Amino acid sequence: RSSSKSCRCCSCRTSAMQHVLLPALLSFPSLRRNSSSCAKRSLFNPVFSLPGRVRDPAVRLNEAGEAELFFTHFRGNPAAMFTSAGAKDYYVSRVVTRDWQTFSEPSDITPPGFASPDAPIRWDNATIIAFQAYPDKSLGGKSSGLFFSRRDDG
Repeated sequence: RSSSKSCRCCSCRTSAMQHVLLPALLSFPSLRRNSSSCAKRSLFNPVFSLPGRVRDPAVRLNEAGEAELFFTHFRGNPAAMFTSAGAKDYYVSRVVTRDWQTFSEPSDITPPGFASPDAPIRWDNATIIAFQAYPDKSLGGKSSGLFFSRRDDG
C-alpha cells in the first residue's frame, strides 16, 4: 500500500505516484465528471503494480483515447538493484489502459539493462521515448548513456 502525505498543491492526502499521473488521469472523461475531488475517489493506490519493483512512470495519451503507461520494471533480487549483477533485471515496460482500473498485459519495450523512461512524445508519425542504461558505470554497470526507441505510428 502506498504511503500518503499532504500534497503541495491542495493539502489532500495522496501519494506522490498519484500526483505524477494526475494530469493523465484527469484527461479521461469518466474521471473528469467528478473533478471536485483531487484524489478521485474511484481510484486507489497503487494505481498500477506488478510483482517486482515498478517505478519511473511516464504516460502518453494516444489517438485511440488510451493511456500508454511506460515504467521501469525491476524483476530481480532487491539487494542487487544497484549493482552490475542487477542490470539484467531492469526493463522499460508498457501497459495500456482506458479507465485506470484495467490494464493490458505488460510488454517490454527494451532489452534487459534499461530503465527510467522519459515522457514519450509524438513526432513525425512516430512515438519517441528516451531511457537510460542501468545501472550506469558509476554503479558498476557496463555502460552509461541515454538511448531512445522509435515506434512508427502510421
